[in-house]
Amino acid sequence: MTYFLLLAGVVLTAPICHKKLKLHKKSKDGTLIYIMLWTFILVSICGLRRIDVGRDTSMYSWTYKMMSTYGSWKSAISGYTYLEFGYYGMQYLVSRIFDYQVFLFICAIISIVPIMVVVYRYSENKMMSIILFITFPYYTFCMSGLRQACALGVIMLAYIAVREKRLLFFLLLMVLACSFHTSALLFLPIYWIDKIPYKKIIIFISVALMIGANIFKSALWSIATLLARQQYTENDAGGQMMYLFMILTVILGFYYRYKFTGENQDNKVLLYMQVIATIIWPIASVNSALFRMYYYYHIFFILYVPTLIVSIRKYMEKGIVTLGYYAIALYFITTQVLPEMYKFNPYHFFWQ
Repeated sequence: MTYFLLLAGVVLTAPICHKKLKLHKKSKDGTLIYIMLWTFILVSICGLRRIDVGRDTSMYSWTYKMMSTYGSWKSAISGYTYLEFGYYGMQYLVSRIFDYQVFLFICAIISIVPIMVVVYRYSENKMMSIILFITFPYYTFCMSGLRQACALGVIMLAYIAVREKRLLFFLLLMVLACSFHTSALLFLPIYWIDKIPYKKIIIFISVALMIGANIFKSALWSIATLLARQQYTENDAGGQMMYLFMILTVILGFYYRYKFTGENQDNKVLLYMQVIATIIWPIASVNSALFRMYYYYHIFFILYVPTLIVSIRKYMEKGIVTLGYYAIALYFITTQVLPEMYKFNPYHFFWQ
């Protein structure tokens, strides 16, 4: 019920975006107020959750309590990895003063606020972007995979650097993202991806790579694990419906490519990111431990989908595609969020 109330609230308050609000005798941008409101709500629900909400929340609680017992940062991190100094350093510092609940709230801020900033700055439909964020397993991921969720938040800021062509800022943010989760290094090529010309041959190459990734996923997985810190064995992570959705999204991008991309390099990058996510998915799906590696690219579908829909000129087609995405969103929240096995529903605040 909590998540449906969230969705209802997002829809009912959406008209704020189209108004100038009078606050303290000054006119304020309604869109900014809308984003600030939902940033506060989403961060609060994520940060104030009880320890049994989210698959990994209790596990992170154990490591947090262990961290608080160490006498120095060096001894605290010795059991982990210096490469991820950002997360463990933050965990060590916060544990000196605050309990785990405060740490959860800080992680919620780091992971969610940048996403909402990007939605505010670049989304063609703020309401739809927030709905997609909540209904697909990204918002709830912020309640479970703390390290990678924080890395995703920093990646969102790195995307702003990509749009503004600030290479040094981008590289610094990449270092910070990798300090939370080294897998964030996967996002590094995005700064230069707009150099790839958008021609028909790119579509054929993309299709070939997607097919090849499926056919040779085990071999590619074996190569990838050579670079990993630890050894992983093959075990099917599932998620085929998500993969079908990703393929459909790429196909629509190719179909409407001229209207969608045009001369807009930023839209081209959004499309390329969906293609990359679709290539990564089969390889990552070989093992559930690293299954979420495609998140670094696929999460930008919350910008991609509204932009794609805006580019569709025919009213009937626009309506069908829009309703189709909302139907898919409803499917994913009922299958990936609400089932009790995922530990997001029922939701409880920490005081309940």
